[in-house]
Amino acid sequence: MLMDSTPLLELQGIEHRYGERPPGLLQRLGLRPPPPTAHALRGVDLRIHRGEIVGLVGESGSGKSTLGRIAADLLTPSAGSRQLAPELAVRRRLAIQMIFQNPHASLNPRLRIGDAIAEPMRHHRLVPRSEVAMEVALHLRRAGLDPALAERFPHQLSGGQRQRVGIARALAVAPQLLVCDESIAALDVSIQAQIVNLFLDLRDSLGLAYLFISHDLGVVRHLADRVVILYLGEVVESGPAQSLFDTPRHPYTQALLAQVPDVSQRRRRYAGLAGEPPSVFAPPTGCAFHPRCPRAVPQCRERAPVLHESAPGHHTACHLDAPAVAISLPDLKPQGSPHP
Repeated sequence: MLMDSTPLLELQGIEHRYGERPPGLLQRLGLRPPPPTAHALRGVDLRIHRGEIVGLVGESGSGKSTLGRIAADLLTPSAGSRQLAPELAVRRRLAIQMIFQNPHASLNPRLRIGDAIAEPMRHHRLVPRSEVAMEVALHLRRAGLDPALAERFPHQLSGGQRQRVGIARALAVAPQLLVCDESIAALDVSIQAQIVNLFLDLRDSLGLAYLFISHDLGVVRHLADRVVILYLGEVVESGPAQSLFDTPRHPYTQALLAQVPDVSQRRRRYAGLAGEPPSVFAPPTGCAFHPRCPRAVPQCRERAPVLHESAPGHHTACHLDAPAVAISLPDLKPQGSPHP
């Protein structure tokens, strides 16, 4: 899709460390070691343009939710910069909204649905008081709900309806970017499809952009224009969705895609990635994926790869995919071989 050259949101060199705090007296005197620090994000760059859907994929603990909260300005990074397009900067807190995974926990159980949607409009004085009820009805319809539900409480709605309320509440402040953090993971499969179609409809009608955080590669392939793969807080691969799914270049991406169920391959045996993700408290030297990579070579353990353009618009952080490296690579297959 054609995109404006100026991104709506640009994150550069984003780092985030949990547990980091100024040293106390005992630490300054050398009597107590510093507390452990979790390196959640390590030098992440991300751009999102108008009307673009960016899929953010990775295992649990890869830093997806942390990056999403930084994108939505709900969390301050330890290092790096966050820049908005000039027209968004004046309404910094409203231009980007977040839709959370658990629709029940994200709604106040004591507020009626209409009040939950009206609250941000009243707080920021976005519409006259006389028009609030009309705006609430409008956003409920946009989210695919009957305006009559405005009088109900969250516990009186289904999970899918509650998630639509969360979407309607986000739309109430006229955002241009929605950060969706596993926003369909807790829903039934049929409801997931309805919410995905709603996201696409809102993109077409309102010009919304999305940062869609998910571990469901099937949904990401259907929804995203561009995909970013995170591993242990670092971007290991990014590119147009079709290019990344058709020709994945990083061993981690290849391993993830090898586990996606495929009905065309009967009686296939699936195996997870070997080993466990390294600890965020003590990341490995060199390439973070090398302890689990079946193709690792000595330089993978010694030097971290640089994210480089391996194909037009397609970036990879892998020594074995770098132009200067000429190594014959075996095909990466699941550990369990398929039955004949």
